[in-house]
Amino acid sequence: MAVILLIYLAFRSLGEDAKKKDIFLLARTGFFLIWISHPAAFVAAGIGLVLALEKLLKKNYTRLFWIFGVGAAWIVSFGTTYLISLRTLAADESLKHYWRNAFMPFPPWKDWGWFIKTYSSLLQNTSWGLDRDNLFLLSTTLIIMGLISFFLRDWYKALIITTPVLIVSLASTMEIYPIRGRLALFLIPIIILFLAEGLGRIFTIINKWNHTAAIVTYLILALYITWTPVNSAIDNLISPRMSADIKPVMEYVSEHREEDDIVYIYHGARPSFNYYAPFYGLDTGNIITGLDLGSTQALTQFKKHVDNKLNGNSRVWVIISHIVDCGGCEGDMETFYVEYLNQYGHIEDQHRVMGASVYRYDFSAP
Repeated sequence: MAVILLIYLAFRSLGEDAKKKDIFLLARTGFFLIWISHPAAFVAAGIGLVLALEKLLKKNYTRLFWIFGVGAAWIVSFGTTYLISLRTLAADESLKHYWRNAFMPFPPWKDWGWFIKTYSSLLQNTSWGLDRDNLFLLSTTLIIMGLISFFLRDWYKALIITTPVLIVSLASTMEIYPIRGRLALFLIPIIILFLAEGLGRIFTIINKWNHTAAIVTYLILALYITWTPVNSAIDNLISPRMSADIKPVMEYVSEHREEDDIVYIYHGARPSFNYYAPFYGLDTGNIITGLDLGSTQALTQFKKHVDNKLNGNSRVWVIISHIVDCGGCEGDMETFYVEYLNQYGHIEDQHRVMGASVYRYDFSAP
């Protein structure tokens, strides 16, 4: 929403008829969105550069001065945000290690596969199924047509949409911002804009020849693109997909643990456990939780906890959920951890649900 709102307000700030109130509204909106959404800074930077270029080329120096004011306000907003929170994130080496495969390679030919994988992931996040077979080819064709169409129709608007992508790409090559998963979701509105523009361009071309054929072609393509995600959404509505739920596991531990039992929480489950712990009386007692560290450090930490804090105890509940890494192990990650624990003791009780498990171990005698 932040991306769409900024792009919309930027469009209103283009041209000779751009009003002072539109530019000020863009300034205020960008100022606050930079605090709410980190990617908004990239979008704002791209918009500022394009608007300044447009005013300069059209020799509209009064509005160019306004744009400089907008840019100054955004720089102050970003600078304050950076000092308060972003500099801590930027200096976190564990985050860089976690997202190491999400940074754009430089030079690009160093790893062409990264671009294909990232692009496919963006298509999948845009609408389920777009990254598959014929839909991949169709959506890619429409996106390219939409990009060309935007530049032919209004190259200032095209630059407003594309410049943020170039800026975030540069930041990614510098290992400042990863382009993967939820951190790349802000690019989805841009993809949708190009898809829609591509469909519109096809309609315009065919409409010059036959209006009925243009409508039929447009509807067929639109239905073909949307059918897979809509059908999937209906299936999920009828038979919802179950995600990881740690609550049944915590309830089981609450009902069966004894006073001196140790409860150990795998570090990935810590946020969920801490949130629900008071509801199940698990916020007191002998509770040990792993800390959020880089994948290698987290695995080392887990092994040290088993060796130094769990080993030798007869009743230890080990809660495992939200596993993010197992040090490059092959196969099921939970099995890797369970097999490691089995080297120190044996399972006396267990309870498993979708995405979460708990095992009660006796570590007093291997």
